[in-house]
Amino acid sequence: MHQHNFLGMVKYQEKHFEAKKILLPDYINGSLGKKLQLKWLEIGNFEDLKKYLTYMFHAVLIVDINCDVNECDSYGSRKGRSALYMASERGHSDVVKLLLKKNAEVSWCNEDRESSLFVACKRGHTDIVKQLLQGKADVNQYNCYGDSPLAVACKGGHTGIVKLLLKNNADVIRCDYDGESPLFVACGGGHTEIVKLLLVNNADVFKFSKTGQSPLYVACEGGHTDIVELLLQNRADVSQLNKNGESPLFVASKVGITDTVKLLLQYKDDVSQCDITGRSPLHVACREDHIHIVQVLLQNNAFVSQLDDNGESPLNIACKAGYTGAAKLLLQNNADVFQFNIFKESPLFVACTEGHTDIVELLLQNYADVSQCNIYKDSPLYVACQSGRTDIVKLLLQNGADVSECYSDGDSPLFVACEEGHTETLEFLLQNNSKFPSHEIDGEFLLYVACIEGHDNTVEMLLKYNANVSQWDIDGDYLALLVCVALNKGHDKIVDVLLSYIADYF
Repeated sequence: MHQHNFLGMVKYQEKHFEAKKILLPDYINGSLGKKLQLKWLEIGNFEDLKKYLTYMFHAVLIVDINCDVNECDSYGSRKGRSALYMASERGHSDVVKLLLKKNAEVSWCNEDRESSLFVACKRGHTDIVKQLLQGKADVNQYNCYGDSPLAVACKGGHTGIVKLLLKNNADVIRCDYDGESPLFVACGGGHTEIVKLLLVNNADVFKFSKTGQSPLYVACEGGHTDIVELLLQNRADVSQLNKNGESPLFVASKVGITDTVKLLLQYKDDVSQCDITGRSPLHVACREDHIHIVQVLLQNNAFVSQLDDNGESPLNIACKAGYTGAAKLLLQNNADVFQFNIFKESPLFVACTEGHTDIVELLLQNYADVSQCNIYKDSPLYVACQSGRTDIVKLLLQNGADVSECYSDGDSPLFVACEEGHTETLEFLLQNNSKFPSHEIDGEFLLYVACIEGHDNTVEMLLKYNANVSQWDIDGDYLALLVCVALNKGHDKIVDVLLSYIADYF
């Protein structure tokens, strides 16, 4: 009789409830129960289905058509989900209530050992969490990664759920397999109210992760100053270092949160504590151009001339990056302009290499040594010529740089300007009485390299200033050879320049 009424009503209601066409075959072949659980609950249409079945059978629900409420799916990447799990995940509170009433297994977990309570906490479904807790769900059941319902609620910032879990004796100390506690994830996520709740419930502020990061460290890293203050008020250790030797002050200086830096210094964090590579908070503040933090650190007696394992000083770092403001502050606080790194690169050298004219001028005003060469015997003038920084070349020469100082592999600043085709720099050197190499082969090689590289303007410039041609090519034979070289390379303009010069002078 029921079957007859069911089929008749399905046909009658087809136009108004299209899904019944899908349900009818499943009802006939006996698989309707699984269809209802795993399909309809998942897509969230259970309310309509429940109303229909209630109308048909006077509140004969799923279990009254021989459905196993604890049957689980066996497909997809998240196998083992029960109807209760899926309803909890998708926030179908009424369905959860129905399934619990029909004795659905509340502690059942999917393949990743995630319970219905776990997924409801993760998704932030407070009403469902209440129902599951009333149904005696295990508040401390964790998944295959060691995450507890409390931890995922903290991570998601679900304050109401955290309150519920704590009232039901959730473990505030338990960490996941990476050593991260609920307090740790709440601090990292910037969830201030949750942090307060956890601290009131005796969360351990000293518990650190496998990487050595404390709740205080991740709060500093995230720029959550209000949480940092809470932790410090609860006696968090400002000297706790992570596995890389980075302190809370170090990471706060790195990310650039001035208020956090000031707060940590009030609690006596070591202003010059270095990481395992020898970098101090001042180093990283200079590297990131956090000028206000640089100022705060210097006001708190940071060691301005601290060298890291590569011999880099804060001044070297600021000069290389082109941060003029930071460089000024450091120099005002007696930074040493003569310090150099393991490659003997001084602040002036790296500023010249990178083309930071303002910083070069600043360093020269502070008596930087223009003759200090690196381990490869490259001078500041040499690298400025190599990159065609004519403004810097002018500054260096005005401050006594020697064009013959520290030849690199026998190459002069003049030579490298020719090789790179920096005609403006080359002309400035020639106008300021820079001399060509006196020995024959170098004089030849200047023109040869310019021809090979195809720098026609450079060739013209060299010939304009004579390039000692008369000393090593009396008959013009070498110039004729250069014509052949330029022809072979396809540098037609250089061929024209050379032929014109030969015609005029030979």
